[in-house]
Amino acid sequence: MSMNFSIKSGDTSPSIAYVPILQADQILTGATVVFSAVGDNGLLTIDKQAASIAMIDVDGEGTMEEGFKYDWKTADTLTMGLLKKGEFQVTFADGSIETFPNVGYIDLTMTEELA
Repeated sequence: MSMNFSIKSGDTSPSIAYVPILQADQILTGATVVFSAVGDNGLLTIDKQAASIAMIDVDGEGTMEEGFKYDWKTADTLTMGLLKKGEFQVTFADGSIETFPNVGYIDLTMTEELA
């Protein structure tokens, strides 16, 4: 399942978060997660940067599920057009690797900050 995420240029909040649908035998305990994104030019602008496993509020009302998030660095959002699509890659404790979302990408939109 793909999703949309928007952020203003120069912002580092909110973090981008994703709750994966895991197979019955998959757990995030002991896994490592990285985030990658490409820009309008098709070039990789965020290349496998460390993300974290975290409890994510999935409905804005305190319903928490285990997922992962990436905390933006200042340089990630400074230049307009550097964000277009992204994905998380998980290496599970058993060494298997899976990329989320499985189909498509996270559609990223960065709008210009006025101030």
